[in-house]
Order: sequence, then C-alpha cells, then structure tokens
Amino acid sequence: MATKKEAAPNSKFMQPMNISDDLAAVVGKGPMPRTQVTKKYGLT
Repeated sequence: MATKKEAAPNSKFMQPMNISDDLAAVVGKGPMPRTQVTKKYGLT
C-alpha cells in the first residue's frame, strides 16, 4: 500500500528569512518564515 509523503516540518519554505530594513518597515523586524512575511504584507 502506497503512503502519501508529507512535507518535512523543516522545509525551506518555512525556514526563517532575513528581513531587509525596507521590508521591516512594512512587516516588522526579525527573521520570520516566508509565509508570515506574505501574510503581513497582504499578499494572501
């Protein structure tokens, strides 16, 4: 029986990214996952 492969909890998509000073003015300071950046920026 084949099993469905689940996404790894430490996928590259969820790893914290460094925020530039310009972007920090919009979304906040500090490293945060890409998903959180797009959510705060209003792209989702």
